[in-house]
Amino acid sequence: MPWISLGVRNKGEVVPCMSFDFNDQVVCKSPHNELNHILETGFSNLLTDIKNKMLKNEYVDGCSQCMRNENFSLKSYVNDRHKDELQKIKNNNSILPLKYLSLGLGNKCNLACLSCGEQGSDTWSLYHLGHKSRPFPYDYYDIFKNLNYSHLKNLEEILISGGEPLLYDELAMFFEHLSHINNNLRVRIFTNGTIKLSSPLSKSLENFKSVTFHLSIDHIAEKNNALRYPSRWESIEQNLSSFSKFEINIYLSLIHISEPTRRTPIS
Repeated sequence: MPWISLGVRNKGEVVPCMSFDFNDQVVCKSPHNELNHILETGFSNLLTDIKNKMLKNEYVDGCSQCMRNENFSLKSYVNDRHKDELQKIKNNNSILPLKYLSLGLGNKCNLACLSCGEQGSDTWSLYHLGHKSRPFPYDYYDIFKNLNYSHLKNLEEILISGGEPLLYDELAMFFEHLSHINNNLRVRIFTNGTIKLSSPLSKSLENFKSVTFHLSIDHIAEKNNALRYPSRWESIEQNLSSFSKFEINIYLSLIHISEPTRRTPIS
């Protein structure tokens, strides 16, 4: 909901939430190095049109997923999580702080999953197109070092996705700084499970109320190795121990293949 949530996608597309339909509408494109500016203006200029339509109960381009859910009496982000906040705003035009932030860090990734593409993995094109695409050029050390963390003091939940977030060593610095401003929040990190959780990141995450790692897995054993090349199932199993002090959710989306196939970079 655009009053209390904000999402920044891999290429800097600013959206009310990560469920916002990317094909319907992009609210704004802004590079991640302007993250301070996004947080300062995200609840005024960028999302005004969406807010006005919601208050009038008009259809919002981009909210098609929640609209479909509501039409079938299923849960949606607005009705399930934010119904009370929306009613407060309708009643007295309340100004609410940012509570939910989702950050897509970019397309730097170590895998070339069959179900992915160039926007989600800079490695994908090496195995499927014959060249490695450039990772989106964000200097996260500089971004996180200069971020005004006071914008995040009222956060209740932050979601980090990639690419592969655990390839970004700067995340440890980000969460260390954030914990000094606000550690009473839920942290959710999506990962492919192929990278062991580093000690600095693990230590910085221990300060928060709740931390969940969401492991995305398409299959197990040899079929995992084929679908999510060049990952090795044995390494994923070994890496699970590094997440053991935190909550783990496994997103298992089984993809059928008749025989595992071995891929090498296209020359």
